[in-house]
Amino acid sequence: MAEHGDGVFGGTARSLAESTGVACTPMAWYLVEIRYVQDKMPAVRPRHREFLAELAEQGTVAIAGPLADDTGGVVLIQAADLDALHQIIDDDPYHLEGAIAERSVREFKPVLGSWLPD
Repeated sequence: MAEHGDGVFGGTARSLAESTGVACTPMAWYLVEIRYVQDKMPAVRPRHREFLAELAEQGTVAIAGPLADDTGGVVLIQAADLDALHQIIDDDPYHLEGAIAERSVREFKPVLGSWLPD
């Protein structure tokens, strides 16, 4: 998987470009919400969480977690565009193992928050 700069946790495309001399395309944020196939989700959850933890370490996932009623979950993902986002989320074990009943994707434009890059 290609690195997306340091996004959430360490800088902006501008600071990365300044340090490397290479121009970077601004990344977009996407809010992904899923509804689980309840009888499949528990067995797949550990692999799904490992997948998201790796993406979080790379700065691709800002935050993720289940809904309070455990019917689904939400993840905020940074990607170059919708095609790149779908490459990421289609590799999720929940998707690969049929644990998603429904998935919605919306582009998100963060303007406030303590985690926003400079």
